[in-house]
Amino acid sequence: MNDLWESDSVWAKIINLVKKHPAAFFQAWVKNESWRILDEKDLGRAELRHEVLFFYQVVEEFLDHFLQDLYALNNQYFPSRKGTKKAIESFKIKTENCYQRLNNIVSSGTRKEHITEAVSEIRKLGKELFALA
Repeated sequence: MNDLWESDSVWAKIINLVKKHPAAFFQAWVKNESWRILDEKDLGRAELRHEVLFFYQVVEEFLDHFLQDLYALNNQYFPSRKGTKKAIESFKIKTENCYQRLNNIVSSGTRKEHITEAVSEIRKLGKELFALA
């Protein structure tokens, strides 16, 4: 076994740097994620095809980038989707009715008749978050 913790080690210094939530890191993270939120090619295809399974792939990618960007805007690490509601409610920087709108997008995709309105909402949310960044 190797000791992984030494109070004066380089490893401990790195851990402490990460715990400080460096603003420059989160700014770079926002810059990297913001342009990835809206994949117009896939959004357009989802809207045209009205295939629920394909739509969920598009929603999954949107949620991943949207949430990472949202967390980074609030100088927080994105741990997982467990507790997303509580985290979003605590954020100072977020879109209006953010959590409810994300839920509506996921719910809308369960029926192909609602995919167009869900894609429209994805575009709105993505643009609003981009404006906040």
